[in-house]
Amino acid sequence: MRSFIVSASLVLAASLPFCESFVPSRSANGNFWPSLLSPRYVASRDIDDSADAAEFLDLSSSDLARIKSARSSRTVLPIIILEPLLPGQRLQFGSSDEKFHALIAHALNTNGSNEIGVLGINPYTRRPLNIGVTVTASASSIRRDDTDKAMLILDVVGHRQFECAAEPWMDDTSSFYLADIEYSEGRGNQYETTSAASADEKESIADAARVHALSAS
Repeated sequence: MRSFIVSASLVLAASLPFCESFVPSRSANGNFWPSLLSPRYVASRDIDDSADAAEFLDLSSSDLARIKSARSSRTVLPIIILEPLLPGQRLQFGSSDEKFHALIAHALNTNGSNEIGVLGINPYTRRPLNIGVTVTASASSIRRDDTDKAMLILDVVGHRQFECAAEPWMDDTSSFYLADIEYSEGRGNQYETTSAASADEKESIADAARVHALSAS
């Protein structure tokens, strides 16, 4: 019992500097509300926090470079779910579906980089992986099938690794998915696992890497 009283006294003593900043006052409806009337609070109100009094941070060139890199590493891309892809790996795919045509048109005309994000499927959960690789659509990489003129074929090479920063959403025409992505250059290769990845996802990425390594040999 004595040890409990001593502990409670220590807690009370430690909380006094915090509690003395709040002086209860009665509001118009009769309720008590804490008001910040301590000398320390009044003194803090004398600090000039206007824009004119603001001072610029002394940022080094490396600090500015990191800020610029962080800003440029995020963008929104159209997403297509096919198979795990490696940077530098060639991929050919196509479809006669008008929704696929809308995706290509969006990539060519909207985001400036002409990039499309390619995601694979987790073989354990059957859900899309959140790590993928971009491909670049261009006039030279698109052709029509010889036998089916309605089919557009895209012949591309894996480019930049990325990670989905949020759940993809359907575009305004309900034709394809868009995703807020973050480029991940400098954080390892395409199949390097992240702390956010689940155990199943890590294993599926490793499996995909082994399959691609065998097929390339």
